[in-house]
Amino acid sequence: MNARTTPYRVLMLSPSFEDKGGVASFCRLLMKNVSLEFKVDHLEIGNRPENRNPVRRLSFFVGDALRLGRRLGKNDYDLVHINPSLEILSLLRDSFYVFLISRIHKTRSLVIFHGWNRRIARRIISLPVLRFVFRFIYRKAGRVLALCTLYKDQLERMGLAPKQVEVISTMYEADEACFVNLKKDSGAPIQILFMARLWRSKGVYIAVDVARLLVESGVRNFRLVIAGDGPELEGVRMYREEIGLTEFVLIPGYLKDDEKRAVLERSDIFLYPTHYGEGCPVGLLEAMGAGLAIVSTRVAAIPEIVKGGQNGFLVDSLKAEDFYPSVKRLMDDPALLGRIRAANKAKALENYEARVVTRKIESIYASIIPQNCR
Repeated sequence: MNARTTPYRVLMLSPSFEDKGGVASFCRLLMKNVSLEFKVDHLEIGNRPENRNPVRRLSFFVGDALRLGRRLGKNDYDLVHINPSLEILSLLRDSFYVFLISRIHKTRSLVIFHGWNRRIARRIISLPVLRFVFRFIYRKAGRVLALCTLYKDQLERMGLAPKQVEVISTMYEADEACFVNLKKDSGAPIQILFMARLWRSKGVYIAVDVARLLVESGVRNFRLVIAGDGPELEGVRMYREEIGLTEFVLIPGYLKDDEKRAVLERSDIFLYPTHYGEGCPVGLLEAMGAGLAIVSTRVAAIPEIVKGGQNGFLVDSLKAEDFYPSVKRLMDDPALLGRIRAANKAKALENYEARVVTRKIESIYASIIPQNCR
């Protein structure tokens, strides 16, 4: 690569950077941290944040496909980076894009599956015709990345060759000026943080019920902060009021930039009782990077990131009664909480910080681009 004087050109397809989801965050950070060896252009695809009308999705798809075709026709890209989810609409749309890129325009591609629907994965694995179609489309991709080992194994069972599939993590951006004081002031309330899209499947009501159990057991010196927005925002606020936890459960909504930084700095424990089929939750990595102890479930990449007793605790349940003991143990043992917080800050910085993950993706870019282009 050193002999080339111009950067390699990559076209990255993703949702709008105004989107609040993890895919947009991942792509935004990658573009921010990419080295001078690569020039990454962005093409916005998918439904737009300012318009959630389902009727217009088809027009967005057609328009995006036409714009993609024009970009590929006018520009000599070395690689196209695609960021689908294994959800029905995203899979149909992005499968067409992979076909357009690899079969018609003959351009190399990298595919990173972010969201994951376990039911759809099982259906593809179990039906030979779907497995054939999936393999026919995606075997032409230079590399297909999954966000955890479980999903990598399923991609291979869906027909992809083991050498074509790798595991990559999502990323967070470290703020060197923050998160330096991991010692809790004596007498200060323990702050528990839930930070994610407010979907029932991400365990937001379970988190509120953990707070209820703490209060019922006589614990008062804590606050639970629920940061995020989504379809359950008003429902969670109503539930908090119904069970009388307004004093203990704070729901500021979606936080960004300085607001997010401030709540991370004040928090001690990240409570994430999710059973959603995601890959590698960005909020969890941000919490680790801020030095929070993790209490979560064994879903997707989480058990590959969090080792019980070292980085927090994993719970094999979706009952608040089973999360309560782990949260209470951390609250009652300041020395344990301090050790885990320090370990998490170091682990996140070494493995999941944006510059680290971007370098890994660049090495994959380089492995896909044909030798005669380097």
